[in-house]
Amino acid sequence: SSTLNYIKLNGEYASEFLIAGYAAATMGVPVVFVSGDEGICKEANRVNKNIKTVAVNKGVGDSVISIHPKLGVEKIKKSVESILKGDIDKCKIELPEHFNVELSYKKHARAFKASFYPGMKQISSTSLVFETDSYFEVLRMLLFAI
Repeated sequence: SSTLNYIKLNGEYASEFLIAGYAAATMGVPVVFVSGDEGICKEANRVNKNIKTVAVNKGVGDSVISIHPKLGVEKIKKSVESILKGDIDKCKIELPEHFNVELSYKKHARAFKASFYPGMKQISSTSLVFETDSYFEVLRMLLFAI
């Protein structure tokens, strides 16, 4: 992000997968399949071991080691077909009861501006915290704060 250093959700660094996965969970939508970097696939399985994953690359320094695109497509197709034949309700992500969101901004002026969002607390010149029991409110805050 050009704006943020990081987002932490309940004390852990939040990936796009986690943010989007929790959004799906608010609507009862299971996350059945994830493909991409090895790290995001491992995270998906840590969140719910039933989510099918296909790692098509692995980050190494400033580079990635990738499998051949045709092999990736084959593995993805096979995995998606397999998971969709099973009980996809097992792939639902469980939401925490409470959300503590920490935003670390690259520029203090941006943090100051976002600190005016209702319920936001500034904890340093570049960091803010937002707490709520509603993930919808987390998403609304992110829309305005980033």
